[in-house]
Amino acid sequence: MALADGAELIVLGPGVHEFGEDKGIDAMIRKYGYHGTPATLKAVSENADLAADLSAAAHLIHGSSEGRFKIVWCPAELSREEIEGVGFAYGDLKAMTKKYDPEKLHHGWNQVDGEEIFFVANPGLDCGQCAAGLSARFRRQSPMPARACFKNRFCNEATALAVSSAP
Repeated sequence: MALADGAELIVLGPGVHEFGEDKGIDAMIRKYGYHGTPATLKAVSENADLAADLSAAAHLIHGSSEGRFKIVWCPAELSREEIEGVGFAYGDLKAMTKKYDPEKLHHGWNQVDGEEIFFVANPGLDCGQCAAGLSARFRRQSPMPARACFKNRFCNEATALAVSSAP
């Protein structure tokens, strides 16, 4: 998903209880966090465990916004300290779910409290549709969405909203 610089990606994760798909990756994420390419490459060069698991290092890079936008995780089962410890911002799941109710949003563009958001029902399957929707938006030469929302059935039932402060 393309997000404007200064955007905010909000991940609603009612079933998220760990960062990785297994205990090993979860431990690497908790140890090194999502701090961008330069920090991850430095960590690889300084830490044998990460150097021995380059797939974990790649995951840390791919999961980072590279400082371009803010990532806010709203989990039910992870603490503020855990979320902030890996480099993400923490958000309240109940408040965000109340405002951006995935059961009321439809795939594509939606209006929520005067903001335009883009909802992706399943980013694991809908990435092509999401890109097509955003490409159509760029062809219209309109600004990025105020918010985009993703519902992901493959990520411990996480849902994400992308928020852009771009005009």
